[in-house]
Amino acid sequence: MVASTKGGLCLIVSAIVSGIIQVLVFSLIPYVAYLFTARRRQRFLQYVGLTGAPGKAVAYGAVLGLASFPLMFGLLTVAGADQLLLDPSSQTGRLRELAAGDGAATMLFVAAFQAVVTTALSEEILFRGFLAKRFMAWLGFRVGNVLQGIVFGVLHGFLFLGAATELPLVGWLAVVLLPAVQGWLMGWLNERLGGGSIVPSWCAHAVGNVMTFTIIPLVL
Repeated sequence: MVASTKGGLCLIVSAIVSGIIQVLVFSLIPYVAYLFTARRRQRFLQYVGLTGAPGKAVAYGAVLGLASFPLMFGLLTVAGADQLLLDPSSQTGRLRELAAGDGAATMLFVAAFQAVVTTALSEEILFRGFLAKRFMAWLGFRVGNVLQGIVFGVLHGFLFLGAATELPLVGWLAVVLLPAVQGWLMGWLNERLGGGSIVPSWCAHAVGNVMTFTIIPLVL
């Protein structure tokens, strides 16, 4: 029992440390760009949009996050790509194994931290806080928002390349197009309703990830 408790604590500490490191790494490119282009005009947190947001925009973000899980799982199932979520090399697959080996309590904490901080916060700083804002500044809101959504979707597709080797084309299209559309929606939400803050998209991203990272490992 003591060994199991220590093992669970080690996993939790490891998840926290790795999550903080990932946020710092994902913030590095925006910070370097900030030093060269905007340091004299604004603070770094303002540069990436990590500022306060209207409550209405945050609430819309939560609703978007809640809707994203059933939509994602339904589309991936129809497209024959739901196996990616159970593959041992995927994020949800690893959490599933953690739940079986170290218990649901440890898995739930690790899943929640990874969902809110490791993935949602780090990705929102890089994609919506840096890439989306720079693309929009260069190309205008419409083109810039579409472009950051495409980049977001393509990179998510690459993340799944090692998780499964045999998928129909429609499955891979779903893996890329779904996060691309979500990225576009989150960019629109931030800039049109959130006053440029990335908090609404962080909320949407975190809520969707929490549902995915907990429901799939425990239920499926």
